[in-house]
Amino acid sequence: MRKFINISFFIIFSFSGCIEPFDASIDKYENILVIDGIITDDPGPYTVKISRSTSTDNIQYIYVSGATVIISDNDGNSEILSEIEAGVYSTSENGIQGITNNYYKIYIKTLDGNEYESEFQKLHPSTKIDSLYGNIDFQSTDGTNLLHEGYQFFIETQPEGNETQYFLWEAIETYKYYAEYKLEYYHEYDSVYIIHNQDSLYTCWRTDRIQNVFTIETTGNNKILFPLHFTSADTKKLYAGYSLLVKQYTTDYESYQYWSNIAKLMLQGESLYNIQPFQIIGNVKNINDPDEPVLGYFTAAGLSEKRIFTEELIQPTYYYSSCVPNVMRWQNAVAYNQKGGIYGVTNEDGVVGAIGGSCIDCRQNGGTLIRPDFWVNK
Repeated sequence: MRKFINISFFIIFSFSGCIEPFDASIDKYENILVIDGIITDDPGPYTVKISRSTSTDNIQYIYVSGATVIISDNDGNSEILSEIEAGVYSTSENGIQGITNNYYKIYIKTLDGNEYESEFQKLHPSTKIDSLYGNIDFQSTDGTNLLHEGYQFFIETQPEGNETQYFLWEAIETYKYYAEYKLEYYHEYDSVYIIHNQDSLYTCWRTDRIQNVFTIETTGNNKILFPLHFTSADTKKLYAGYSLLVKQYTTDYESYQYWSNIAKLMLQGESLYNIQPFQIIGNVKNINDPDEPVLGYFTAAGLSEKRIFTEELIQPTYYYSSCVPNVMRWQNAVAYNQKGGIYGVTNEDGVVGAIGGSCIDCRQNGGTLIRPDFWVNK
């Protein structure tokens, strides 16, 4: 027996990242504590993020700072986490470590004196990922009949034993991309500067978490072939290098049920706003007020990871109309000694035109100039 769920939702699945503010319009369920944390059999440090929910009318990330956060196990070991940035708490590099078949829980005390705690969670053995790959496919990405070329990703894994097992997958993409133009000129006041290092802002890498949750409940030891997400070629992602990291968590029924319930909730679409969020409350409770709703989840899980690189697709299908050099604007800037800085590039006719900063500085599209350590020969 197998149950598959693949769903996008407003609370983003991201054990190593964050859970976004709960997206509900019921006033009485605003300002709810949100817990996001995990411990695995992979060496730490481990992080826990604490925030509060907001309504759809004012979605923002409200971090909870100054809390006391403790992770402990069933052998009496524990560690007080350090707040490394606002609302983000971390174990030390040599601190508590997840051990297979041990049990772990979290304790939190906020500045207002409220105390929260989870039940002990068993850390299940990890299961190795056999294969991770992408096949070129054509799919609709906007609900129309127009098909876009891209990669459909798949994961294969081999459960061990015949007992029922529960898997969660998190996918993290990193891609290399270029600005639309290399910066050639810069004008300010009565001067035009020629840019000699034109490549300095041209190449970037960006990392994002795929905003889907992928879960499966399986019984038996038959190999699992599971479809992950589809990445379309209607963006810059697939033309200079694309890497996908998948984290496979082996967990328990309660954790699996939590994410499955979120998926079922979101399948109802707009009716989400008519359903009270107690249906997706996690495993952390207020010690003195168990009726207080608390969102998010503290998880203990076995972890296996695998990364792949895809081949670049040759013909881009995207078009950015905003990156068109404006010849008149450049000429006016030079003629009238405009004091504001203007970027200049040569258009297809060999004439210099003004261009926006996002067209010559790849960082303005969310990336970084720093090449990731794992980026090999790309």
